[in-house]
Amino acid sequence: MIIVMYEADQCSLAIIGNCKSLQYKFLEQMPQIRMNNDKYIKLSEMLRSVAHPVRLAIIQLLYESQRMSVKGIYDKLKMAQPIVSRHLSIMRNSGLLKREQEGNNTYYRLCTENQLVGGLYPLLKK
Repeated sequence: MIIVMYEADQCSLAIIGNCKSLQYKFLEQMPQIRMNNDKYIKLSEMLRSVAHPVRLAIIQLLYESQRMSVKGIYDKLKMAQPIVSRHLSIMRNSGLLKREQEGNNTYYRLCTENQLVGGLYPLLKK
């Protein structure tokens, strides 16, 4: 069995059973990755934040209506409020959504400055 473990600047391969381990400097072999590591981490987090059917459905709802309350979103999706709120929080934290508070109501809209948001629209429209 091979287990891949990621550490700060190296990738370790451990072969379980023989108790042998092979380590190599992954990022030293590919300096262009090390130089842009923060960019890749941020992009991967943003992609993970849309990699769920509920989140994609929320994005499509917000494309169609521009702005919706949390209640409007969970009513439309026929889902429990805590589940929808958790997905909204993940997307907001990654910069895909903006939140607006009006009294007791919370509204969400897409962050149009985000390039990923603009790129999803043609895919969701199909």
